[in-house]
Amino acid sequence: MLCADLGPEEGDARFFRILREHVTRERRRYQNASTADFVRLAEEVAERDLRWFFGPWVFGTDRPEVRFDWREQVRDGSGADVFLSLEQTQDAPHYPKGSPYPVNPDFFPIPWEVRLYSGAGDSTSVVVWQNTRFHATVLSADHRVTRVAIDPDRWWLRNLEQRPAIDGGRLLAGPLPNPFRSE
Repeated sequence: MLCADLGPEEGDARFFRILREHVTRERRRYQNASTADFVRLAEEVAERDLRWFFGPWVFGTDRPEVRFDWREQVRDGSGADVFLSLEQTQDAPHYPKGSPYPVNPDFFPIPWEVRLYSGAGDSTSVVVWQNTRFHATVLSADHRVTRVAIDPDRWWLRNLEQRPAIDGGRLLAGPLPNPFRSE
């Protein structure tokens, strides 16, 4: 999931290349390496800045506590739009030995795999980047959606629960009709 935007095959290939090069590169073979050395190698092989990952996950404490909610809105035809909301409710990661980076997120940035299931068992998978504590998005499926699974293969160490939550006065799961009318 370090390279989730690359797709599972390319992301896995880069991940295993990081591990292989960590133990086989001439300057590392039979040597010790610091965490900073490993982070530099991972960023070099992945060809991207991975501080978003290493900051909270390696140098911070705790894990994400995530509430999610969703609502389906049927489109004309057989498809549906799904209003999905994710909210991290844990305290910010604590950096007991100080921060190795100048800016640390107060949440865990995560590329979530979201699987949208139909009543017949068909599914559509998409990756949703949660890059803020509260993240809402609209996903499209070519079928009616009866169930939504966040991180269905349990790649992330997290506590995940489905339930409506409120963030800054907003209800999760997109626009809902308000039955209240002032007259």
